Amino acid sequence: MNITRQSGAGPKAAELIINKGAQVLLTGHVGDKAEDVLKKGNIKIVTGLNGNMKVNEALNLYLNSKLS
Repeated sequence: MNITRQSGAGPKAAELIINKGAQVLLTGHVGDKAEDVLKKGNIKIVTGLNGNMKVNEALNLYLNSKLS
């Protein structure tokens, strides 16, 4: 799927996330251009995660509705 012609690492990473079939992105921050692409791809974006957090910790918080 190629939903953007924007350049840069953020939009390209966002397209990869969409193409892999993700439904949710758990992250510390997302840039404006990447956010636009993710929203066009109907990806739910959850920001504000700590950079030291392990993936399984973030996933458990999300699955237990501790992140929004």
